[in-house]
This record gives sequence, structure tokens and C-alpha cells, in this order.
Amino acid sequence: MDVNKDSKEDYTKFLELYQKGNKDELAMHLREYIKLYSKDTMEQVAERTDDKQTDWAIDYRKAKIELDGSGTGELIISFPYSETAADSALNLSGGETYYFVLEGIADTSTAANEMVGVRGLTTLQEFTIISAQILLTRSYEDVPKDHDGKDDQGNAATGEEIWNFDMVFSAKPVSHKSMNDDVQWDMIVWSDSSISFKLYESQDDGTTWALVKTASTSMAKINTPDGKMFGTSVGTQLRGMQFQQLNKLDTRLYAIEITEISGETKRENFNTPITVQITMVAGDHGILEDAGSQLAQRLMYDTVVSGNPDLSDITAPLTFTLTRTFMDNTPPNFTNDQPKFTPGASTVNMQVSLDRLNSTYYYVVAPLGSVDTQLRDTSGTYVTEANGKWDTLPESGAETLLQVQKPTNKWVMEGYASSGNIKRGKGTFTGAVEHITVEGLLPNQKYIAYFVLQGESQNSYSPYVYCFRFSTGDVETPIIELTNSSPKVGVQTQTDSELFWVLMSSPTATSHNIFGEDFLQIKYVGSQEKID
Repeated sequence: MDVNKDSKEDYTKFLELYQKGNKDELAMHLREYIKLYSKDTMEQVAERTDDKQTDWAIDYRKAKIELDGSGTGELIISFPYSETAADSALNLSGGETYYFVLEGIADTSTAANEMVGVRGLTTLQEFTIISAQILLTRSYEDVPKDHDGKDDQGNAATGEEIWNFDMVFSAKPVSHKSMNDDVQWDMIVWSDSSISFKLYESQDDGTTWALVKTASTSMAKINTPDGKMFGTSVGTQLRGMQFQQLNKLDTRLYAIEITEISGETKRENFNTPITVQITMVAGDHGILEDAGSQLAQRLMYDTVVSGNPDLSDITAPLTFTLTRTFMDNTPPNFTNDQPKFTPGASTVNMQVSLDRLNSTYYYVVAPLGSVDTQLRDTSGTYVTEANGKWDTLPESGAETLLQVQKPTNKWVMEGYASSGNIKRGKGTFTGAVEHITVEGLLPNQKYIAYFVLQGESQNSYSPYVYCFRFSTGDVETPIIELTNSSPKVGVQTQTDSELFWVLMSSPTATSHNIFGEDFLQIKYVGSQEKID
């Protein structure tokens, strides 16, 4: 390559100047023949001529000059990039498009054939600088379990404070050093469940961690209706609109601690899988502030990003998902002073209410003395008719609950079918009070009801069996009550009973033997039946 077709002097000078290290003179010649333009502005980019300059795009002093190693005699001029600004020949902005324009370039032949483009200029192919990205990677490394003597507020902790890191991931920025100083970044956390969470940050590979917070807020909250992905802006909720400069971001670790799921704040009661997605976005402060305040369903936000050229999704991979499956580690409990028992002569109605949905209750109802029942006292006393211990058992959940050593929880949960006078069963608590009717009991008999409660996890069940007492009543002659609700008649008895009936008009009843008719049967357990 020859520069200045009237002489080959400059061809030699470029290489000589580079080899001699005369950077300023080299730059003077290069800028005359090689110019760099921004496609966005259609103007020549700023040149750095002094190492103290901060607003620049090209530095001809840092160019590299060499002959093609294959022996063609071609001169190769390159502008290398370095993350160390003092060594770099380029300081281009990520996401922007540039092109070089050459002027006065000729080959080395005797004819000195000149590269002639439009108006004597040769424009090289455009090139686009890769936009900044933040590479997200799930971390499976163990993380420390203490706060190095400090609590979440940075004060001296009175004792060891445990971190419950549920999700840990790294964020590594690439191609971000060249971004303009006014480009900032934000993190969006999405969830398919209504959660509150704390976000921790480490800038030293997990040696020390800091809670991301403002003076007034240390937890972020996401309200998610209908299981759809909704999100929150970390910059808005946890940094108080103090978004950080993208070109100064370094590799960091982040950890999410779930503190609440759908109103439940006790971690031992968390029993649902949580799916979280992370989105990293970039833009100027105003753009990020507006976007953070407009967060809604994930699909809607994606539309906002795609429709705003000044807001960029810089997440890599584009969809980054974290999951955490919680299993309840403690059994459920009775609530609302339940269970409650309403016995009849041969039946008992039991009402059950628990503190967690989808929990399972197992029960056994047995006459006193038919099942070995041992108290958890120091003497291991058995409940018998003679020692009066049956009278110490609670009659409902309104009293102090009692758990016994025998029978075992496994025995109650075995699921054997009812046999003889021992009645078994189980059910699932769905949120309303569960009404359980046990039939076939002996009249005028003392009974013990045994309960075991189990959460959704098969390993979270009552360690010991709950016991309650009730007595069935004497057999009573039922009294039939009729209520005229024309055109229907209400039929009810004052005690649990089986009622056989036939309905006739008054004239028919006087002319027929009603005992020759086929009677219908109604079974009453404390409710009224209406007959058309």
C-alpha cells in the first residue's frame, strides 16, 4: 500500500515511525489518510491526542503497523482495543455503528493505481460494536452462613445470623467498558408467585456479602395474580432510584432469600415451588425510572422493551430462570378451637380446621379400652376406665391439646379399613371446616378420637398422636317433627335416627292400611329433609 501517490516516501515512513516509537508523528500522518466516522451522527469521531482526555473514540498514536507476514508486501494498519484505556487505540460505544474512510491511498505499482471511491474517497464496510451484555450463570457453590458479625442493617449482631440463600447467581458484564457514561443498568426480578425477598450482593467471589437496601427498605415485594410472571425493579425498590453506571460494573454474585410466600412468613411452612426470572436492562436514568414504575406482566414488559429503542435488554441468556422448591418441614396444626365433637347415640360429628391448605388428617375412633393408650408422662401411664385418666383428655381443640406415646402415628396413618368397633378414616383440608360423620358407634359408651396431621410433604406429620374424648348417648325414641313448607313438608327428628315414611293424602290414609305400603327411608344426622 502506498499513501500519497506522488511519492512512496510515506509508505516507508509509516513503518519506520512505528518501529522507532515516534507516536505523535505517526498519528499526524495516519489521521491525514484514515478517518473514522459514526453512522449515528455521520460525523468524524473524536480523537485522543493526550492521555488525559476522556471523551474520545480513536487514538492514532496507539495504532499498530506491520508488513503482511506472507510476503505480499502489503502494509497492515490496525487499531487494537484494550480494556486498559491508556493502551487502547479505540474507545467505541457498544451498540453503535462505525465506518472508516480512506483518502489518497494507492498501490505500490509503478502506475500507483489509486483507490478511488465517491468524490475521491473510499468508504470501508460498516461495522457495529457488540452491545454490552451481562452474562448470568447459576452458582451452585457453597456460600457462607453468617454475616461476619453484622446484621442486615450493618450493626454488630448479638448472635449468629443465618443467611437462607435460596438462589445464587453470578452477573458478568462483557463489552460494557465502551458504553457511554450516561448508560445505567437495572435488574428486574420476576416471579410466578406472590413473594417478598431480600437481595444480597458480593463483589469478591462470595467472601463478603452486603444486603441491597435503602435506608427504609430492605425487602422487595412481588404481587402475582393468577400464577403469571410479574416483576419488580431492584433499582426502584431496593436502590431508591440510584441506578449504577454500566461501564463501571464488575463481575458480581447475587443471592436471593425468599422471606414470604403468599402471605406465609415462616420458612418452615413454605411448601410450594418458586420460579424466578432475571432480566438485566440498560438505558439512561430517566428511561430506567419510567420502566421500573411501569412493571406489569412479563409479556407486557417485553413489549415495552421492544418498543423503546432507548431501553435495551442486555441479559444473556435472554431468558434466565432460577427455581427453588420448598417442602413444608413441620406438620400442620388445629385451628379455631377444633376439633369439635357432637356425639349422638351411635354417631359422632367431628369438625376439623387446620392452619394449612392441602394438609391431610388421619383419625381413629375407638371405645375406651379397645386401643392401648399410653400417656407421655414420666410413669408412662395408660388410659383406662379404672384410673380415671380418660377424664383428663381434652374434649375439643379449645382445651390444652394432648399427645400420647401410644398408639403411634404410624398406626393411625396405616390406613387399615374400619373393623369392629374401631373406625378409621382420613381427609384433606381444603380451607372450609371439614365435617366428618362416624357411624356405627356403641350407645352410652366412652370413646377416644385419635388424630395425626400431615403436611404436603410425606415427612411432615405429627410426631405423636393427638387424643380427645367424647361419650355417646343413650338410645332415644325419636320424635318426628313436621314443618309445612307448601308444597313441601319438612321432616326432622330430635335425635340421630333412621326414619321410614310414606306420604298420602288424608282421604287415602283413612281408606287404606298404610302399613301395607312400601315405606321410604331417610337417615337423619342432625339435618332436616323436605318431602315433595
